[in-house]
Amino acid sequence: MSVVDPYLSWRCFLEAYLDELVAQVAAIIPLEAEVLGDGWDPRVQVAGWLELKGSPTRRLYVAMPFASGLALCSLAVGMTADDVRADPRLVEDLAGEIANIVGGNLWPLLPGCVGISLPQTGLPPNPGGLMRRYLIGGENLLVVGLD
Repeated sequence: MSVVDPYLSWRCFLEAYLDELVAQVAAIIPLEAEVLGDGWDPRVQVAGWLELKGSPTRRLYVAMPFASGLALCSLAVGMTADDVRADPRLVEDLAGEIANIVGGNLWPLLPGCVGISLPQTGLPPNPGGLMRRYLIGGENLLVVGLD
């Protein structure tokens, strides 16, 4: 009799759920999302993250290179890349908003999770755990992680 590893089953569920949420967020912009695989990317320069409060408290983050954030932000808010470049906080705000959307949909599904914090911007300290890389619109890298 084979035994199913509950962590592996839960991880597969989370990966599929994150993939679907990122596809829905990308469709708002509107662009398509392609899963690239697992792991961090050293090109990441900007991120938004929040805590999924509970036992244990987890952290969800959305990170991207600045160029990807610039392109996605200008598409999402209807501004030119130059306008967004003039106020780079808009790129950080976009990362925080995407983290908020994903976290708001994910927290009710996590055992022991009782709520979420407000999104914060800046690179999360020591990112680890489950990480998924996506290509949005064919050229914009997005990393979503849960640790």
